[in-house]
Amino acid sequence: AQAVVAREVVKNFDVPVGINVIHNGWRAELGIAVASGAKFVRICLLTGAMVWDTGEIDHGVAANLFRLRKSLKADHVRIFADIHKKHAVMFPGIDLRTHAEWTDFFLADALIVTGKMTGRPPKIKDVRTVKKLLPERPLIIGSGLNPKNVKIFFKYADGAIVGTYFKVKGITQNPVDMNRVKRLMKVVNEMRKASK
Repeated sequence: AQAVVAREVVKNFDVPVGINVIHNGWRAELGIAVASGAKFVRICLLTGAMVWDTGEIDHGVAANLFRLRKSLKADHVRIFADIHKKHAVMFPGIDLRTHAEWTDFFLADALIVTGKMTGRPPKIKDVRTVKKLLPERPLIIGSGLNPKNVKIFFKYADGAIVGTYFKVKGITQNPVDMNRVKRLMKVVNEMRKASK
């Protein structure tokens, strides 16, 4: 069902479409991307190990993911990988810098930094740390972007995935509020014009 819906989005809109299946559903993500023509997948845990809020212990999937991508002749599907995934805690001994270096080493096309929970922004120092450590790798804000913090985050980040802010009253389960979309995009468009 997700592949069918994603294919319609790909056919009808001229924007890059990405696929994400929680928690770390990398096989399904890649299959949906190939079937729909999506350009990228968001991998929650490419490297390292974490404990999810559901109590599950999960580990990185880089080797298996890249083998499957190769066998599907889908090298064109880009890998966007979370450095520190929301709703999860890294195992002791794995810090932000280590995880960023591992994820870069395993050839993620873009790195994602999130806050602790859905809709919460990451710490600006974490975003700054990852960008300073890996300046050539595209960096994406994975949660919590809003009109008040977009300017500070975009000093370091190259893009953002926005969901919760766009919803009515900023509540994740609510429908999209077009006024909130316009409010954020107004600030983003002003920043784009200023940078030209």
